[in-house]
Amino acid sequence: MTRLVTTPVTSLNKEQTAKLFDLVKFSEQKDEEYFRLMQNNVNLLKGEHWKNLKKTQKEQVKMVINLAHAHVRSLLPTLFFRNPTVDCAPTSPQYAGQEETWSAVLNNTNDKIGLAAELKKVVFDAVVQPEGVFKLIINKPKTEEVIRAPGRPARVTGGTSESGKSGPTVWLTKGAPVPVRLQPDQVIVDYRAKDRELENARFVAIKYKKLLAELKADSKYKISSTFTSKSVSPVPTTGNLVRSNAIGVDNIERSTVGDQEVSIYEVWIYQIIDDDDSVPLKLYKQMCVLMEDHEVPIRQLETWEQVNGEGFDQYPIRRLVLNPINDNTPVSELSTWENIQHSINWLVSRVTSFVEVDKTIVTVDNQKVKNADKV
Repeated sequence: MTRLVTTPVTSLNKEQTAKLFDLVKFSEQKDEEYFRLMQNNVNLLKGEHWKNLKKTQKEQVKMVINLAHAHVRSLLPTLFFRNPTVDCAPTSPQYAGQEETWSAVLNNTNDKIGLAAELKKVVFDAVVQPEGVFKLIINKPKTEEVIRAPGRPARVTGGTSESGKSGPTVWLTKGAPVPVRLQPDQVIVDYRAKDRELENARFVAIKYKKLLAELKADSKYKISSTFTSKSVSPVPTTGNLVRSNAIGVDNIERSTVGDQEVSIYEVWIYQIIDDDDSVPLKLYKQMCVLMEDHEVPIRQLETWEQVNGEGFDQYPIRRLVLNPINDNTPVSELSTWENIQHSINWLVSRVTSFVEVDKTIVTVDNQKVKNADKV
C-alpha cells in the first residue's frame, strides 16, 4: 500500500475517536455471520450437531456418530506431528561452522517462548474453523519483570545472568517476539478488505475482554478512577459454576461478583485517510486502544516502532488459512463434513426410533375395551 499520509495526527479527540470507533464496529458487524459459522463447526466437533439445526432439540437426536471428531483427530497429526525447528545455513564463507550454534540458540528460544504449543493451537483452529490466528507480542522489559510465555512457568527477566537452573536467557530480554494464539473472532479486519486479507486492510482491531479495575490500575491506559461504563456487566468465575446431572442436562448457576468486564479494541492502523472538513482523520502506521463508552482512546496513538521496536512495519498478527477461496471467505476442513454428519445422525436416529417402536408391546384387555377388533 502506497504511503499517502505525510503528516499523521498524533492524538485523537472525541470526534476523531468516534469516527474511528464507527469503522471498527461496522467491520465487526460485517463478520457476525462468519463468526457464527465458526461456532457451528465447534458444535460439530463436540457432537452437538442439533444446535446447528433449526427446530431440532437434543431429545430428537437418538444417537450421535461423531465422524467429524474422528476426522479432525486423524487429520491434525498429518498436518502438525512434530515441533517446529530452525535450521540455519551460512550466507558467507566467514560464517561457515557457526550454523549449529545459531540453530541451537534459535531453537532454544522457540522452546522458551512456547512457539510449538501456540502454533499447534492455531493449526487446530484452521482445521476446525476457516482460519487460525496468532499474535506476536514483542517483549521489551524496561525493568526486571515477570514474563509468562504460553504453557510455561514464570520467568524473571531484566538481568544479564541466569537466575535459577532454568532461568531466563539474555536474548529474551532484548525484544524477542512471543506468539500468542487468538480466537479468530477476536480479530476484526477492515470491512473493505475482501476475504479478510490483511495485505489489503487499512486497519485491524483485536478485541479483548478485560476487568475494568485492572485497566484502571495499568499505567499504559489513561482511565479516570471514577469512570463507569454503561456496557459493563458482572463477571462469573469458574468457581461459581454448579453442575447438576440429576435432570440430565447442565444446570449452571452463577453468583454475582463485584468484578466488571469491558470490551477494549487494540486498533492497528496501516493507513486511514478521511478529508472530512469537520472531522479530518489522517493516520499512518499507528496503534491506539479504544474502549466502549470512553470518549477518547484509553491509550493514545503511538507509532508501530514505538510499540514494537525499530524496523517493525507490518501487522502483529498472522492468519493461517488452509482452504482459501478466491473472492470468498475460506472454508475449513471440518465444515466440508457438516452435511454428511447431519445426514448420518438423522438416519441413525430414525433407525433407532423404529427399533424402539418395534420393541414396544401393548397389552389390551378385550373385555374392557369397546370394539376390541378395531382396536
